[in-house]
Order: sequence, then structure tokens, then C-alpha cells
Amino acid sequence: MGRPKKKGARIGNRLSRALAAIMDRNPPAQHILDRRGRFSFLVSKGGATDRDTCDGIGQLQVLGLLDGYEADTTAMVSAGREYTEMRRMRYNITDTKIGSAERASRSSSSFDGETSRDRKYDRMDDAISSADKDWLLTLTETADEVVPWALALINEALLKRGIVAKFAKFPTCEDRARLASVCRGLCALAGGALPERRRMAA
Repeated sequence: MGRPKKKGARIGNRLSRALAAIMDRNPPAQHILDRRGRFSFLVSKGGATDRDTCDGIGQLQVLGLLDGYEADTTAMVSAGREYTEMRRMRYNITDTKIGSAERASRSSSSFDGETSRDRKYDRMDDAISSADKDWLLTLTETADEVVPWALALINEALLKRGIVAKFAKFPTCEDRARLASVCRGLCALAGGALPERRRMAA
């Protein structure tokens, strides 16, 4: 007689099959498959996931285009994404391509008082310059697509790794200046995200 199988193993196998069935019924969109193909060389090395490459800021990071600044690149990306999300909540931005934003009403029915998250957003917003913020938001407020100036830099970095994108354009000096502006802004946000006592100690 063989050794009886553990109950937990059977449950785990059933869960794996159920998840696989769900993925078969709901396959990823084509743009996600295309992105996975472009960055498969990173995933195969255990160096990137869909979360890492789901947006332009993440793709710039995994390709090393955010390196060389005083802040850690992971902290820079986290701060940029968090700032964008808090900004959407602050101004009730639901459309990522909205041209302007108005602050959410602070009436008694919609605002219960300033929170620690509000104060954190204000610190981060004060830390970043207007020019750097504008270029950063072009990168983080677009859903499922990368703005052309960042895409040109990403395609150039992929080309150096032997991956050729269709209809790729080479970056201009202006594109590189925009990247530098974004990196300055991300460093400022990473510093602004720290509580006041930690920033004074840093």
C-alpha cells in the first residue's frame, strides 16, 4: 500500500486547478501579453513581475533608468505611485487622463477632518517642484499605456538588450531631460514621504 496523501496537498492541488481554470476563462488582455513578452528576460531571472512592469515608472526602474540618484529606486517608485494615488483621492480624480483637478469638497458630509494620510500628501506635495511634478504626472496618471517620451527611453534600453520594438522611436535630448526631471521629483517625494523627525535625522 502506498503512503496516504496529506489532506492539505489535495486542497492545494484543487486550488491550483481552480485558479488555472479561472485564468483560462479570463485570459490577460493583449497589451499585457505584449508587455510580458518584452520583459520576459527579466521575469525568467526572477527579477520582475507584472507589478514591477505594469506602468512606465516601473519599467524605467527595472531597466535601470532610475539609477544613479541619492534615493533608493524602490523607494522612488513606491513614493511616485503612492503620491499619484493620494492625489487622485484628494481631488476625486477618476479619469486618469483628466486635464485638471478640483479639490474634493470638505463639507461635513464628505470630510471628517485631516488625517495622517492628508498630512503625508501635503509633505510630499510641498517637497516636489511644480515642473518635476508635471512631468511625473504624465508618467503616472496614464493607465495601461506609457507616454511617448518615456516609451522612447524604454525602447532604447530594450534595444540594448536585443529586444526590438515595432515602430520604435529614439529618445531626444528633451526626453532625457524629462527623465531627469522625473527622477528629481521622485527623490523629493521619497524624502517628503518620511515623517518630519526622520527627515531631520537623515
